[in-house]
Amino acid sequence: MRHFKLKKIDEQKTPHNFAHSPDAGKMIQQPSAMKSNPDRGKRSLSKKKLWLFRFGAVTLSVLTLLAVEGVLRLCEVGRNLHLVIPASAPVGDFTHEFNIAVEHAYFKSDLLGPETRQFQLPKPKGTYRIVVLGASTVIGFPYPAELAFPRQIEVLLELQNPDLEIEVLNAGITALNSFAIADLTTECLKSDPDLIILYAGHNEFYGPGGVSSKAMQVPPGMMEWAYWLRRLRISQLLKRPFLNNESVREDLMNALPKNLQIPLDDPIIEQARVLYEENLNSIVAITEAADVPLILSTVASNLRDQSPMRAMWPPDISMERMNEWNQLLLTGESFLIQGDYDQATDSLAKAAEICQDHARLVYRQAQCAEGVEEMAEARVLYARARDLDACRFRSPSFFADVIRIVSAEHQISLVDIEEKFNQLSPAGPGYDLFLEHVHFKFEGHRKVAQFFAEEVQQNFLNRNWSPTLVPDNNQTEELLGMIPEDSLTALTVALEVLETVPNSETLDKVRHRQHLLNEITKIYHQIDVDHREAYIDLPMDIAAAHLLAALIRTHLDRGNQEFALELAEIAVLRRPWDAGAVARLKRIKSNTP
Repeated sequence: MRHFKLKKIDEQKTPHNFAHSPDAGKMIQQPSAMKSNPDRGKRSLSKKKLWLFRFGAVTLSVLTLLAVEGVLRLCEVGRNLHLVIPASAPVGDFTHEFNIAVEHAYFKSDLLGPETRQFQLPKPKGTYRIVVLGASTVIGFPYPAELAFPRQIEVLLELQNPDLEIEVLNAGITALNSFAIADLTTECLKSDPDLIILYAGHNEFYGPGGVSSKAMQVPPGMMEWAYWLRRLRISQLLKRPFLNNESVREDLMNALPKNLQIPLDDPIIEQARVLYEENLNSIVAITEAADVPLILSTVASNLRDQSPMRAMWPPDISMERMNEWNQLLLTGESFLIQGDYDQATDSLAKAAEICQDHARLVYRQAQCAEGVEEMAEARVLYARARDLDACRFRSPSFFADVIRIVSAEHQISLVDIEEKFNQLSPAGPGYDLFLEHVHFKFEGHRKVAQFFAEEVQQNFLNRNWSPTLVPDNNQTEELLGMIPEDSLTALTVALEVLETVPNSETLDKVRHRQHLLNEITKIYHQIDVDHREAYIDLPMDIAAAHLLAALIRTHLDRGNQEFALELAEIAVLRRPWDAGAVARLKRIKSNTP
């Protein structure tokens, strides 16, 4: 009844004196209390409905996105960016291949690799399948993938085990570092490998996602999500208006690095080391979870014949002392050129009293040590000069220590390529095994293949290794179908690399350039005149990407039918899964008398 009266008073606009009466507070509060329970019930119900609405909206959005993603895939909008895909033009019993477009999950432009070799799934009985992971050295740059050390591993193991079907799939992709390779490790498991080999470490600073890279600048913990997002067709569709539709292969040495001068005491060095170790541990965890054996490897670089690209001064050297140091260094270099190693060593030692941690000085000291046949000391100094080189295209010494530690902690098989190369080259590896800073010459590929093949044979196939079955260099070239034009192209591409910044700024650029020119001239004059002329007609970008196909066309145009047929047979030997190569061989045979 009191509630009713209050309502009536309120409707009649309560007078001011009533609001201050003794009973006003009671009468006003009581109806509020009476309504409190029903109001709370209504608010609680509202929240439930709100959360149901939110859940429904999110679910509907996710289902819509999934539906759109599915429609885009059915309509073939965008590209499949996974590593293992159905073969686009299957030959024989082959069903799958490595996807050339997988690189776009990691970088916007076209990269070199992986090798688009076809293989069979399910894996046939009696097949032993190896996947090799890494970057440009693995894919064979500047040689074609069919001449690189992964293919040579296959040839060596087949000679050792004629009763087995050996397959070595090359998943090397130029410029990738351990972030992307960890993702590729998961991807390559879909090819059902019996063993995975990892050779990687040169791109930790400048590869996409690296600590000093302009590409994939996302937090390390978000890298997997970034790869997942780039693989979505919706993501590809949204980015399409901002991309050039044509395939582009950029100058990676300029496109990727953010800073070409990273001194050895920069905190970013330790950051790179930590991330490298974390990614190696991730790769180990992925392979262990899948129960697939793994071989780790240290990576080697050209120590003796790659002079520093960027030598930096410590910040505390005065201009006066710098000039004094420079004069002593020039004097030492003059004695070095004359072959007077004792005098050169004395001058360089005096310069070291002013500043000893300078890449140019240490490199010259290494050359002096080699000149007096102090090979062990020379190797240590060459490695120190590499580490002091502020341009971080070569993996530093302590990265090899990281690989050794990870291998020991997880009891993972290790092939110590760095140490094995040091044994082959007592003063440190140089032009005997490398074309330039990190990429092998053919002999380097051959040696690395032997080291890995012997490890696989003895510790994974559990069979004896027979040195008598190892082919020599000429036999290896014949087994692989290598031709002199392959070497000419590789050397010419290496020369182009040398002309690109920062290689063009290297300390001994003239010497490096002359070496490559000498090698090119030597091989060029070993080729028949007709073959030389046909090769010269090829644009270098075509020769580097499609050498055999281009040579076949050129020789057919010149009327050299017999040699074109020989090249077509070599093309099928090198790429038996290539439907185009197989069809071309049949066509040329049918037109050859």
